[in-house]
Amino acid sequence: MNDDESAVHADEVSADESAGSADEVSNDESATTTDEVSDDESATTADVRGTDANNRATSAAVAPDPAATVTAPYDYQRYDPEIDRTVSFRPATVAADLGRLHCWLNEEHVLPYWRLNHPLPVFQEKLAEKLADDHLTPYVGCLDHVPMSYWERYWAADDPLADHYDAEPTDQGIHLLIGAPEYLGRGYATPLLRSMTELMFRHPETDRVVTEPDARNEKAIRVFEACGYEPVREFEFPAEDKTALLMTCSRERFESEVLGR
Repeated sequence: MNDDESAVHADEVSADESAGSADEVSNDESATTTDEVSDDESATTADVRGTDANNRATSAAVAPDPAATVTAPYDYQRYDPEIDRTVSFRPATVAADLGRLHCWLNEEHVLPYWRLNHPLPVFQEKLAEKLADDHLTPYVGCLDHVPMSYWERYWAADDPLADHYDAEPTDQGIHLLIGAPEYLGRGYATPLLRSMTELMFRHPETDRVVTEPDARNEKAIRVFEACGYEPVREFEFPAEDKTALLMTCSRERFESEVLGR
């Protein structure tokens, strides 16, 4: 997922610095963040993908190489020599993350794209709703064990995005933001996005990851492309109040072209 990239919501970035939800990035690269199934497919979804807890257990159990290690409380942990940092992701919680997430979502580079700058009690309710949502798993992303980014991993067939493409029951989608301003513009967007995409493909039934950056966000699109995502088409996305670019990443492309397996 060079020195000039950073990620915020996979949808949009400012002209200065913000990156990849799935939406904001720094000046040179950015990354966010980024359909319909029948009743029979919905049943298949429940059978194939199981619960989020099982998914996380599967993610933790499959380590592709010796550099990929997982220690509690992380679902993913791996040293990335490209940035000389250990990348890790852990599930977000209200108890551990309410204050930092509220702070990040009020940062100047985040506000235009997430619009979750509610008073703390209201934000706490919104975060609790996300944590209780069966189709969504919120994560905190860390570099060298320091929290610095927020991620949402979701089942695309159960998301508003499913109204705009032919979703498979086990397609996963991604939203993200870099919250701490000191991490913007330091070349972390692509390695972080690559790591989260690798985590999502550790679910054995997922063969495609999707995202929907703002169609105007050329910097974010380039970072997604660097991680194996391919443009499909533009569409109007009322749920996100934007013209989005649907992008997809297949397991085969990611493993062969991005990971080099």
